[in-house]
Amino acid sequence: RARRSMSRMSLIVLSLLAIAPAHAWVSQANDWLLSSYAGQPSAVTPTTIGGQAAITLSNGIVSRSFSLSPCFTTVEYELLPTHTKFLRALSPEATLTLNGQAVNVGSCIAQPTGHSEFWDPDTTPLRKDPQSLQFLGYSTAPVQAPFAYTPGTGHSPRNVSWPPKGIHLIANFSVPASGLPANGSGPGQMSGPFDSLEFPCTGACLTGYSSCQNTVPGQCSWPKAQAAAECAKWDQCLGINCNPDRNDCQARGAPFAVQANDLGYSVYIKTAPAAAPNATVSLHYEIYDGLAVIHKWVSVMSSAGNVVVDDLFFEYLRAPNFAPEQMTIFQIQPNNPTPFSQQTVPQADQSFPGRTQQLWYFDPDWDACCDRELHVPYTYYTYLKVGYGPDVTFGGLTGPGSMVTPSEPFESIGIRTLLHDTTDWERQGIATRRMQELLTPQLMESPIYTMITDISSTAAFRLAITTAAAAGLEYVLVGYGAAGYCGMCPGQIGDPTWVAWFKEQVDFARSLGLGVGAYTLMQHNGWGESVPAAEQVLNRDGSRGGIACFATDWHAAYRKAVIDFALAVGLYSVETDGQYEGAACADADGDHHHNGLAGSWHAQTQATAEFNIALKAAGIYQTGADAYSWSGANKWNHADTDAGYSLPSLWERLSVGRDYVYDSTTTRTHSSGMYGIGNLAADSKSCDPTPGRLHCIDFGLASFLGQGVVPDAVTSVLWEPSDPQAAEIQAIWSNWSAFFTQHRQILTSAASLHIVRPTSRAFEATAHLLADMAAPERAFITLYNPTTKAIKDEVAVSLYYAGLAPGTQVAVSQVAPGQQPGSASQHVVGNDGGAIYDIIVPFTIDEYSYALYSVTLK
Repeated sequence: RARRSMSRMSLIVLSLLAIAPAHAWVSQANDWLLSSYAGQPSAVTPTTIGGQAAITLSNGIVSRSFSLSPCFTTVEYELLPTHTKFLRALSPEATLTLNGQAVNVGSCIAQPTGHSEFWDPDTTPLRKDPQSLQFLGYSTAPVQAPFAYTPGTGHSPRNVSWPPKGIHLIANFSVPASGLPANGSGPGQMSGPFDSLEFPCTGACLTGYSSCQNTVPGQCSWPKAQAAAECAKWDQCLGINCNPDRNDCQARGAPFAVQANDLGYSVYIKTAPAAAPNATVSLHYEIYDGLAVIHKWVSVMSSAGNVVVDDLFFEYLRAPNFAPEQMTIFQIQPNNPTPFSQQTVPQADQSFPGRTQQLWYFDPDWDACCDRELHVPYTYYTYLKVGYGPDVTFGGLTGPGSMVTPSEPFESIGIRTLLHDTTDWERQGIATRRMQELLTPQLMESPIYTMITDISSTAAFRLAITTAAAAGLEYVLVGYGAAGYCGMCPGQIGDPTWVAWFKEQVDFARSLGLGVGAYTLMQHNGWGESVPAAEQVLNRDGSRGGIACFATDWHAAYRKAVIDFALAVGLYSVETDGQYEGAACADADGDHHHNGLAGSWHAQTQATAEFNIALKAAGIYQTGADAYSWSGANKWNHADTDAGYSLPSLWERLSVGRDYVYDSTTTRTHSSGMYGIGNLAADSKSCDPTPGRLHCIDFGLASFLGQGVVPDAVTSVLWEPSDPQAAEIQAIWSNWSAFFTQHRQILTSAASLHIVRPTSRAFEATAHLLADMAAPERAFITLYNPTTKAIKDEVAVSLYYAGLAPGTQVAVSQVAPGQQPGSASQHVVGNDGGAIYDIIVPFTIDEYSYALYSVTLK
């Protein structure tokens, strides 16, 4: 009893952490992380900041306010229920170059240089930034669907709105008629005065011009009436600084840097003609009902002439010291790893997708002028800077380096920023999964399939299909390295005879209620393809390969051929291995359409996203190795490695697999990934005599289907017809398929709890929860015992995210594939001796086994 009490106490603590009502306002009635949350619609409303006109983009959970006068910029960023402000000081909304000319977008001046500890609109009012584009105005529009999707597809939730409910804010900017500050030496015209600004001397003082009067030691000075004209004639002079207490103005050179001043100072700026006078830059913000998420990106149009857009950063945020721990940034590029620090500088040997860019930086303007010892603790990395920054895989800045023409506008990648009300990792994970449920609902699709490895003959193909149908699966995937298949190489998908044969097999599968999918290797760097040298990436060192460049006519033709083949034969799915992962391509010749090295990252990323969107438009389910879910991909690996197949036993492979799933799903839904289990029928022979072959197969399926993850069984056939235990193996598969189908709604829910992590030394525990009042099941508890001894214990499970209030009566029934539910035990939420939202479930699990419990309303 003492051991069980200690276990129960620790699990109650975990349960409390999972609830994470970190603030008094948190309750089931107003918590947006519950699927039953209604909330208020997203809107843009007028307001004032510091007495000036402003607008607020808000959905009742998160708000972002922008000044409209005298300039446009973010002036507040808040998680409303907790009154948590994520803005410390002002920054530009974006920076970029237009035909090589550096400009700010959405930038105001108010922060005294070197003082970015905080910003107060009443004491430091906003001024126009001479280096910023001119704000033209704003508009709003409905949120557009980023890809085709129908709620309910593939057993995904039907109660999801698509497109997502929300509002789209667009702020437009153009080049000022007076031009922009000259950012180099040369002639120009003077603009000004810009009042309440100062052009400080530090690093920008000038001397030595013939007309200088040097009335200030070390600074070239002219009488106020002559100063602007004299500066205009001197190539090195970028502006003049005028003190109201003096009769002269001082010359200033590079670097150009003006700051706020409330002492009556004014400046004149030397401006140069705009390098892209006909460009319009737009900032885009989307906010969604029921989520603490804001999506941001940039677009550029040109009404005349060509414009190269480069050096783009589209989100700056000077944030408080807690912000990096309470903000999660999501980008379009793959993010396969489990959680990692977005403050850490990536290392070259860790440059797998998703860990290639640093997002949080040291703020150089934090108390830069004065007493640095006054720093608030932990303020080093509080400057968010996101865009086309340096990438360790790409080997430098990522651009975009895109050419804009009157007929071809530019649209950047975007980021989604999720604000958290706690640092508790479980609640943060639930917030991420709730975001995925509403913004990438295709991840909730979860068909059961097997990857087949032999289609060398009609007989081999059809045997795989018939056994999969007998197992109750929903499709078969012709996989990597399959005999008789070359990964959609031109020799096959360009051969009408072979295509007709393949379609016959697809039609045969459809007659049995199965779909068929097929694998392709998009990088073309190993199997079934020969990439012409001119179509390979041109590396920074001048070498070619070893993968194809995605931004070529050749690769575009390949992508089109894949979709044409899929439609011609009626594929259910396409597995896209090796999507773009950051390779640089410096080729600017031939059919390379990416502006050489400068544009190759964006162009290849965009090509990948557009291909995924085309798959969705064709109604094709997409699995793969890379997490391009924002462009429609359905599923990627919970473990992006094949190393598990080298483990000495199936049992060890299953244990490692549950470990991967536990960690991976802290930041993604269970249904968003798969885990390779190999050939269960063959590999389970290693389980004899203990725990036994059939027991091992059953436990293998339970390890994944029992917690909402579809296992990737890689084999030529699920079982050989001649296998002495074929009937028993078929029964295990078909029972699990039926069981998963029956409980799929709860097992693929976004709200899941990680209760006890796998160690192979003790029991493991997870739970899925659903706050849908119409759902037949409100919770599903999954327990595993991989040890050599039976375990009798009890587990505390919080039903907070199931939307069940204290005092609610529930029934807990043990369930298993192919069996009737056990007798239900009765519980009252909060009355079992655990935390306020807990029930305590006693259990006994035999060695090498599992226990599954369904929780319903009594």
